[in-house]
Amino acid sequence: MKRRYFLLIFIALVFSAAYKIETGENVPKILLWNNVLIKSSPTNGSITLYNVNNPSNPSEVSEILIRANGDVAIKYRYLYADSFHDLITYDLSDISSPTAIDTIKNVFKTYYDPWMGGGVMGTTTGCLGCEQTMVTDAAPGATAGSLSRFAIVDDYLYCIDQNTLHLLDISNPAKPKKLNDIYINWNVETLYPNGDYLFVGSRNGMYIFSIEDRANPVQVSEFFHLTSCDPVFVEDSAAYVTLREGTVCQGFLNELDIIDISDIETPQLTNAVDMTYPYGLSVKNKIAYICEGSNGLTILDASNPNSPDTLSRYKDGTFFDAVLSDTLLYITGENGISILSVANPSQPKLLNKI
Repeated sequence: MKRRYFLLIFIALVFSAAYKIETGENVPKILLWNNVLIKSSPTNGSITLYNVNNPSNPSEVSEILIRANGDVAIKYRYLYADSFHDLITYDLSDISSPTAIDTIKNVFKTYYDPWMGGGVMGTTTGCLGCEQTMVTDAAPGATAGSLSRFAIVDDYLYCIDQNTLHLLDISNPAKPKKLNDIYINWNVETLYPNGDYLFVGSRNGMYIFSIEDRANPVQVSEFFHLTSCDPVFVEDSAAYVTLREGTVCQGFLNELDIIDISDIETPQLTNAVDMTYPYGLSVKNKIAYICEGSNGLTILDASNPNSPDTLSRYKDGTFFDAVLSDTLLYITGENGISILSVANPSQPKLLNKI
């Protein structure tokens, strides 16, 4: 009986590890805010802030120690981070010394921890409702990578979790208020905001929600594909979805789907481009920067979506997600963050590594 019990535990641990590897759950997430790059590292239990004012010479500014963190988002000087089932708000007025100022308990159904079970199922970090004055001299928001589960639009923070879209009011950014939960479907993974719409990536498709009424998201359409892990990025009338095979994802596709969303209620597949093992991506002016794990970075010109042209491949690393700012590309990788100049997408140039 004991042998059977330990065998079940072993299988569960292996399955858990496979899940985290294939879905990128423990892959570092990045967020660019002003000249501050923020990296969330679930396996290290930390959120690190870097000064990238000079991208050729970035420097670490501070670190927030936080367990079971999967994602972060920013409005003005306030950073929102999940920790186990809770949402913690940090004041970044002094980025060299972030301060926890508020906690909302039990926002999330699942939490992102490197190990199964155990541990503290919550946190008391923060002052549980401090009153703060909003600062408007900082950038109102930040640019997140495509693997993010958090998105901010105006006075609302949207978060996905397992099968649910959580909605929070951040009109007072120092003191978020939980509003309601909206059921989507099982296996939702990523969230991308674009104008009056939210694009939700799941293992079996993409769901599109109208947020014309910010407080009342309404699903307007969906696009199904074979089961596969998939982040979504949107530019103009096209959605770019990477599909990746994996143990839990159960699929066998490795491709970039380019989807026409000019009619938001009836998204149509324009083209499926073969890839090696794609994770996150960024797109600007129809140039797609796609992280392909150990295959590095692939840069495609998708001006003609029916026949994209490969501009270059950068293979100095294992890459998972990317954030683009003007001509700078920040990429999360197995060995940290790489900062590339992509002023000429055909010849990406490494500026530095963090």
